[in-house]
Amino acid sequence: MAKLIFGCGYLGDRVGRRWLDAGETVHAVTRSKRRAEQLERVGYRAIVAEVTDPATLTNLPAAETVLFAVGFDRSAGQPIEQVYVDGFGNVLDHLPPTTGHLIYI
Repeated sequence: MAKLIFGCGYLGDRVGRRWLDAGETVHAVTRSKRRAEQLERVGYRAIVAEVTDPATLTNLPAAETVLFAVGFDRSAGQPIEQVYVDGFGNVLDHLPPTTGHLIYI
């Protein structure tokens, strides 16, 4: 079954590339369409969404493993609690019921 990464920066990308190298299907969630295009070129199935906006988290793919490795972007203008608490809660609310393991970093 597939893998799903929220936050495909330094750490998320390192994990994701290992999964890709192992032949896994890896979905990567990013806020930027430009970043999504970069991720697609590497082999990810990119999803443009924002963890603090539940409306963007509809129809997430089923995944055996979900990695939440979202970094805090000070320039985004959102409080850290909104990203790490509310954002994580939004992700949990929208994951399919068949989701397997969840790793929060």
